[in-house]
Amino acid sequence: MAVKGSSPIFRRPSVKVFNGSYKKNFLLIPDLHFGFEHPRALEFLLGVKELYQIPDSNCISLGDVWDGFHFSRYPKGADYPLTPDGEIELARKTTKEWGKAFPLLKVCMGNHDNRMIKAATSALLPSNIIKSLKDIYQYPDTWELEECFVANTKSPFLCIHGDGQGISPTNLAGNPKQFGMSVAFGHFHSLASIMHVSTQTLDAWSFNTGCLVHEESFVFEYGSKNRHKPVIGCGVVIGEGRVPIFHPLLT
Repeated sequence: MAVKGSSPIFRRPSVKVFNGSYKKNFLLIPDLHFGFEHPRALEFLLGVKELYQIPDSNCISLGDVWDGFHFSRYPKGADYPLTPDGEIELARKTTKEWGKAFPLLKVCMGNHDNRMIKAATSALLPSNIIKSLKDIYQYPDTWELEECFVANTKSPFLCIHGDGQGISPTNLAGNPKQFGMSVAFGHFHSLASIMHVSTQTLDAWSFNTGCLVHEESFVFEYGSKNRHKPVIGCGVVIGEGRVPIFHPLLT
């Protein structure tokens, strides 16, 4: 007799289709890593939201809202300014602030968001005693958290975090073909790009939206020697899902 089990990590991704205000524009918010986000991220996004007249129901986070540095595989230094508990409290405080600015945020699950649950699972803790991200980070009841979302517009598009896929031109072009629609994602901090794909049956785009992290934060020390640095900005989709725009945060 086969023994069935479940894991809070290794499961089939959930996809939620939403209509939103489908004739309106959409705001795509890439990686924030709360507590370590760019100092102007909130001000910037609210400005873009107002500029493009984007309703609250059409604001989508592409994942890695939280960081989970202390639960990662990277070495931890004794001189780092935050304890694990301090990092959680900082993330909760930031979540509360952003919840007021974006009350109906739709949040895609990112690999950093899962760090704490993955660490608990690796420690052989059963899933029935592991808290949910909603409880850990105390995000608003009006926020929705799913693996990915599909905006059911005239030209539908998928919003997903993006870990598990490459950023070569071949992979970018393959995204719409793989999912059968346009695709927006974050995850790759050092690149923002839009690639349009046209086939006999599909006119779509693949959109990497950059990130909104604070590069100088200690949690990003692992990338300090990388040749490519974070590209700071966000995504906007207009024309009922047909036109993606990268909006940089200019300093």
